[in-house]
Amino acid sequence: MLEVRDATPSDEIDFLRLWQGFCGSYGMTLPPEVTAFTWARLMDPANALTARLAVVNGTPQGFAIHQHHPSTWVLGDDGYLEDLFVAPDARGQGL
Repeated sequence: MLEVRDATPSDEIDFLRLWQGFCGSYGMTLPPEVTAFTWARLMDPANALTARLAVVNGTPQGFAIHQHHPSTWVLGDDGYLEDLFVAPDARGQGL
């Protein structure tokens, strides 16, 4: 069963697993303090960045990090996709 939902503090371990896969797919290693700061911002309701998780049978298998910001093109906000990742073994399943 697929569920798409906001990340919560209890998702930190799963998010970090996916985040490391995301960074590794670009051949980069971020300092631990950058990763910790990113997670803290994602969990801060006052911050514009938001993380959504694709959860399959209770296990997060992917994420999208996005933010909304004022638009000059519409009478509302635009959504900006910052980062997107699906675990390699979960790809091809419509996530």
